[in-house]
Amino acid sequence: AIVKGDCTPMKMLEIANQILVVPTPASATTPAAPALDTAVVNNEARESFLKNVPADFTDLRSVSQEFAQDPAAASRSGNLKEFCRQTHHLAGAAASARCHTIALLSGALEALLYELGEKPQFINPSTTHTVSIAVDFLSTLVENARNGRRMDLLGGEVLVVDDDPLANRIALAALSRAKLSARATENPLTALDLLAKQHFDLVLLDIEMPHMDGFELCRKLRDLPGYEHTPVIYVTSHADFENRARCLGFGGHDLIAKPIFPIELAVKAVMHLIRGKLVAPTAANE
Repeated sequence: AIVKGDCTPMKMLEIANQILVVPTPASATTPAAPALDTAVVNNEARESFLKNVPADFTDLRSVSQEFAQDPAAASRSGNLKEFCRQTHHLAGAAASARCHTIALLSGALEALLYELGEKPQFINPSTTHTVSIAVDFLSTLVENARNGRRMDLLGGEVLVVDDDPLANRIALAALSRAKLSARATENPLTALDLLAKQHFDLVLLDIEMPHMDGFELCRKLRDLPGYEHTPVIYVTSHADFENRARCLGFGGHDLIAKPIFPIELAVKAVMHLIRGKLVAPTAANE
């Protein structure tokens, strides 16, 4: 089994050779197959992707807009299945073209859409918002690729701060599923100490905590060197999202509702870590 977002033509050929190869007798004189020019294969895949992606993304945008208009009916109408198929296609094409960030985010979005199809009870304002902003950000990544802007593979450290130990375990499991390195603490004061001693690339903050709420912790975080633009995702039990404007006004970048839907958190984390890499060079030049 191969993860779609990690698949490239050369990797497929390597695995196929491993599976199909038959030991050749020492006396055999069959000439070896000519070696493939990896650079040519990679360039052809990338050129094909960049040529076709505008039309492909137009189709993806169309089904995403249909989903946004009536998320509750998406699984019944077949829209969610088509949305998932379009995202799957984008993930595979991007992986072949070695557009790793597009492949990673579209693969994570595909997983979220698949889970929503299997568990439509999780289609709510939080997951609907996550799907919408993920598609918008994919559009940005596609434009960057077409303009020749390349990015390093995703990496980074995540800190989760929540006084609920169960919520912390769920968040850590979701982040691990996205192959992200993360740690958690239940104490906001301990979190400040960790932030001062080690740099984290993404922070998840519960809003309602004893001793110090998430808003105050975010304000103190912004005063620490190197955290001026670090993405912060607030975690709140207010699933109606009425606190969204307030959260963004307190230095946050996004909001996710409790109980956390693990694959939704994975999508948000991947998206904001990629966005953080895009913002960092710009901030450094200001």
